[in-house]
Amino acid sequence: MQGKENKSSDSSGATCTDIRQSELQTIIDLVPAMIFYKDTKNRFLKVNRAFCELMGIQKEKLEGKSLLEIFPEKEGNGYSKDDLEVISTGNAKTGIVEVMHTKNGDVWVKIDKIPYLDPVGKIIGIIGFAVDITQSLLSEGYLKQFNRVLRAISESNRALTHAKSEIDYLQRACEIICKECGYMLAWIGLAENDAKKTVRPAASAGFEE
Repeated sequence: MQGKENKSSDSSGATCTDIRQSELQTIIDLVPAMIFYKDTKNRFLKVNRAFCELMGIQKEKLEGKSLLEIFPEKEGNGYSKDDLEVISTGNAKTGIVEVMHTKNGDVWVKIDKIPYLDPVGKIIGIIGFAVDITQSLLSEGYLKQFNRVLRAISESNRALTHAKSEIDYLQRACEIICKECGYMLAWIGLAENDAKKTVRPAASAGFEE
């Protein structure tokens, strides 16, 4: 026997469900943090005003869309990685710090992502909460460090595509770490498959004091 949906409505014709959804949207829009809810196919089902303002995209153009419909494929897949991990494992991921490329420019955010469960405990999506920490990073001087790391990663990826051998790439990686990240010495060792667990020096850059 199927239960009957409550279709009672007010004088305007709105159902109880419509009213509850409207009240929920009003509440989350008042929250200064960015809030989003996605299904297991990584599509936005609900977003709040703060999230739309950060993205520079209207709510109607976000809801129902996946990240791959909003961002280029490589970028969208990068943002989706944590989402899919939460969905597959059922474990929340908190304190994620990443840069978001928006129409209003690059913004550093701290994100918490938790699994959203139906009444029987099945994972049907994720709920995310994000806070813009760009100004905090700027004031604490961390943003400069993050940007140096990003440059190092970018240069390392470029070196990988042009490397003539593994050792050539490792050597270039050490040089990039010293140059972009400010370290005086970078060293890479390769573990040998022996009883002594020997680590063989493979590449280095900089100077030992």
